[in-house]
Amino acid sequence: MVSIEQVLQVLSTGDILHAAEMIEDGQPKEVAERYSELVKRLYEADRPLSAMTAAAYLAVHYCLQKGGVRGDGADLRDAAKRIAYNASANLWPGWRDPGVEPAKSDIAAGRDLARLNLRLAEELERDDVVFGNAHWLLGAHHLALAERDEARDQFDESARRFEAGGKDAFVEMARGYRAIALMADQGRRAEGQLQLDASVNALQQMPDDEDAAFFVQQLQTAREFFAS
Repeated sequence: MVSIEQVLQVLSTGDILHAAEMIEDGQPKEVAERYSELVKRLYEADRPLSAMTAAAYLAVHYCLQKGGVRGDGADLRDAAKRIAYNASANLWPGWRDPGVEPAKSDIAAGRDLARLNLRLAEELERDDVVFGNAHWLLGAHHLALAERDEARDQFDESARRFEAGGKDAFVEMARGYRAIALMADQGRRAEGQLQLDASVNALQQMPDDEDAAFFVQQLQTAREFFAS
């Protein structure tokens, strides 16, 4: 079996189609797992985001071609969804990870992968929490591309889904991002700041929720990036 190290070596020459041929030699589930690992390794290896994006597109295309909505096919569509979500999240600039600076084209690719993630959540009939995350991710990319109306719509739907799923901290997180989308509009900064303060305060009233503490920090980072 071809190792990921061998695939990465081929990729270092720029021959991504040869790398894909190497990865796709095997059973579909094994191929999907190798693709998932490759996307992860490319992000961690301090390589251009374009390489990870290309690998993610090849991965989801393979999984969707091989997958159906039932049985093993559903497992492959699930793999496509997981790869799309992870790659899309990696392409979002709001994390402000050191050394990671997505270009506009990277963010646009992330938005496309977020749309696919949402579509597959619908096909696979996932629960409200999964939909909450899917709508948040799409909204985050709309925000990064200054598509503020679309971002607010997605964050609203994210909050609604998280509320239906009983995830209080996640509800306030989504509302906080909606507030940041408002603040990115100069004419609505004050309105957005009030809403963001309300969400942060609500999260701070959840001391036993580890997610809440993380979201407070995350919202502060995003505010500095998008609303400064």
